[in-house]
Amino acid sequence: MALTLVPGANTALATGTFEVALTWRGREDADADLSALVCSGRRVRSDADFVFFNQRVHGSGAVRHEGKSAASGTVTDVLRVDLAGVEPDVDLLVVVASLDAGPGAGFGLLAAAGLRLTVRDGPGGDVAVVDLSGLERQTAVVAAEFYRRDGGWKLRAVGQGWDDGLAGLARDFGVDVEAPDEGPPAPPVPSFDWRDPPVPAGYGR
Repeated sequence: MALTLVPGANTALATGTFEVALTWRGREDADADLSALVCSGRRVRSDADFVFFNQRVHGSGAVRHEGKSAASGTVTDVLRVDLAGVEPDVDLLVVVASLDAGPGAGFGLLAAAGLRLTVRDGPGGDVAVVDLSGLERQTAVVAAEFYRRDGGWKLRAVGQGWDDGLAGLARDFGVDVEAPDEGPPAPPVPSFDWRDPPVPAGYGR
């Protein structure tokens, strides 16, 4: 049975290949896209460290955007992560979801449609499920992160959102995103600081 991770909770991982799937019941008024940020010191090293639908494969081959599919009313967007292929100076892989919907809409539309993130390994099936049901007006969210700890890798649920979309989130990690000048970016929608999320009782960092 997969472990359900609440924001801030984590679990240790074996070094291997994982499928990261964002799923929800399809809606005509909202869609979402999964992407990843390959980071060193919680920042990307260049724009090439942003993996998304227009830049599907990281230069290391360790992170791939596999694309989106729909079946039986459920939409699935998939990333594939090979922890054995991550470059030595990379210590963090950030899994990001961004919303595609009309003005004023937030992730609450998809949270109501069963939005969740599932991490699977090849032979063992589901490893963990990140519950994203608490999202509301955010339009981009750090759903989870793979991070190095004590010589190994761990997975942490984050669930922290921004209400100015993927551009605001990407800039916070150092990606150069071209966008019209609309004044200062909106602050994150706070539930906790993604740089130092609280750790639930019973979990270590």
